[in-house]
Amino acid sequence: MAIMTYISRKNFFHIIGIKCSHVLSYKLNLLFNNVNESQAMRLEKYLISLEPCSFERIEEYLACMKEIQLKLGECGKDFPTKDG
Repeated sequence: MAIMTYISRKNFFHIIGIKCSHVLSYKLNLLFNNVNESQAMRLEKYLISLEPCSFERIEEYLACMKEIQLKLGECGKDFPTKDG
């Protein structure tokens, strides 16, 4: 299966031997669809509290925001971005 090339070695043992796609889908959903709520809430609170004036350059502010958004994604939660 092509999906096997996208699974890291540390998680591969969870799915080794699964031959049915629906069983594989179910197992991957169990492994990767969990939300670490406490970590996500802490990161969201920090992200919301960020002020551009507390950084020397706007690039540093944007990089910090992007890093926190990526960490939220790792927790299983996406932080919605708004234009404007």
